[in-house]
Parts: sequence; C-alpha cells; structure tokens
Amino acid sequence: MTAYIARRLLSIIPTLLIVGSLVFFVMRMASGDPAVAILGASATQEALERLRAEMGLDRPLLVQYGEFLLNAVRGDFGRSLITGRSVAEQVFRAFPDTLELVFWGMLIGTVIGLPTGIIAGVRHNSIFDYISRIVALLGLSMPAFYLGILLLLAFAIHLQWFPVISAPRGGFFERMYYTFLPALSLGLIQASFIMRMVRSSLLEVLQEDYIRTAHAKGVHPRRVSYHHALRNALIPVITVMGLYIGTLLAGTVLTETVFNRPGLGRLLVGAIQQRDYPLIQGGLMIYAAVIVVVNTLVDILYGVVDPTIRYD
Repeated sequence: MTAYIARRLLSIIPTLLIVGSLVFFVMRMASGDPAVAILGASATQEALERLRAEMGLDRPLLVQYGEFLLNAVRGDFGRSLITGRSVAEQVFRAFPDTLELVFWGMLIGTVIGLPTGIIAGVRHNSIFDYISRIVALLGLSMPAFYLGILLLLAFAIHLQWFPVISAPRGGFFERMYYTFLPALSLGLIQASFIMRMVRSSLLEVLQEDYIRTAHAKGVHPRRVSYHHALRNALIPVITVMGLYIGTLLAGTVLTETVFNRPGLGRLLVGAIQQRDYPLIQGGLMIYAAVIVVVNTLVDILYGVVDPTIRYD
C-alpha cells in the first residue's frame, strides 16, 4: 500500500507537466493578440511591437515554454499581461471562493443523492424509485447555467429570498446565505449523478451470490442491504464523486458568471477574453493540480472503504 501511494504521488509530476505543456501550446495557437487586446485595434504597429517586446511575446516559442516550466516549478506564473499584478496572487485570492462553492455543492449533492440512491436501489421498481429516476434524468439533462438562471429567477428575483449578486462576505452564516443558491445549482445536478450511480451499483451488488447466501442464512434484509451490500456498492460511487470534482470545478465558471460571484472561474473568463496568457496558464494549472490530487486521494480511499482491496 505504501509503495502504491508513493507511485501515485510521483505520477502527479508528469501529469502536471503534460497538462502545463498542453495549456501553453494551445493558448499560443488560439486566435487573438494580447497586445491588440490591451492597446486596441487602432494602435500603431510600432506600439504593438514595443508592447509585445515588453511582455516577452516576441521571443522564440520554445524559450517562452522553457521559462514557463522553470517558473511553474517554483510556483511563479509570472505577471498578468493586462493588470501587471502577480498571477499567483490573483489566483490564490480568487480560488478560496471557488473552493467554497465546490465544497458546498458537493455536500448538497451528496446529502441529496446518496440517501435517495440507496432508497431507490433497495426499493427498486417502487413509486419512489420511478419518481427519483425521472427527477435524476431531468437533472442530468439540464445544463448548469440554465438551472442557475431558473433558481435565480425563482428565489432571488420573484421570491427575493436570496441576493441576486452572490458575493460572499461577512461571517460563516452570512457567507452561507450568499453561497447557498449557486451551491444548490451545482449540487442538484451532482445529486442526479450520485443517485443514479448509487442505485445502479447497489442493484448490481444485491444480485451477488454472497447476498443470496446471507438471505438464505436468515440475516435481516435491512442488515443485508445496508451493511453487506452498501459497502461494496460505494466503491464505484467514490470514483464518480472524485471524478466529479473536475466537473464541479468546470461548472463554477458558468455558475460564478450567472450569479455574478467572484472566483477563479470568473477570473479565467475575463483572462480568456483578454488573451492574458500567464493568468490563464496559472489558473488552469491550479485547476489541474486540484483534480489530480483529488483523484489520487480517491484511489487511496478504495482501500479504506473496502479492506479486501490490496495494491501490489
């Protein structure tokens, strides 16, 4: 187990290297010129060339790439081409708000989706099962930004229970008040994923031979379902929940825009519009690092949930 954990941790390095390389070269292939975005389309050619030289965009591409990798290892992503401020400072100032949104979205999705999926799996083909499957299908079919707009119209504009601008501030409960609606927008869609995965996994485990043996020995049905079957059924669910962290992070981009909420996703949208290469690269590297670390922790959690799993 220790050797496996060490190998998984070491695999983070080449993974981030590949992600960083893709981000760097894809951004350079994108159309648009940061100098034009800063000075405007009416700027003279001399002014554009002078600004490109100041930003280092006139140097060979491989030189820029090498400097990007060396600086990224030290945690230095340079300075924003637009504001001139440190990229690391801007990213780490915005990222806590995004993490807060992802955390509460994950919590809401788990609290709703996990028990619903368990009940639907244990009582499959019941009225509750049919209703929950229909609701989950609606949740999976609805885009995150569309659901966010519906929640905003219903609870912020018509009912006026929540603010239109979800900028978190103040103490814990005040921040929860401003965060609840965008977190609910992310959590409801995630709950649909978890519910369907828990139900499918539980139904599959309930057909195993050892479950039928437990029933034949007279073990109480509730103990069979919730003690023997549920533990094994949770393994693929943990996988989905870990992988869904990436989906939640991606969903924050639109969610933060819809709810006018500060965060890394909204910061990246502005950086992409202005072709701010260093800021885009720094933000995406932070996203990639979080996703890779979470997936590594998910792999390690397999052995905690099911002690029969051993890593060679």
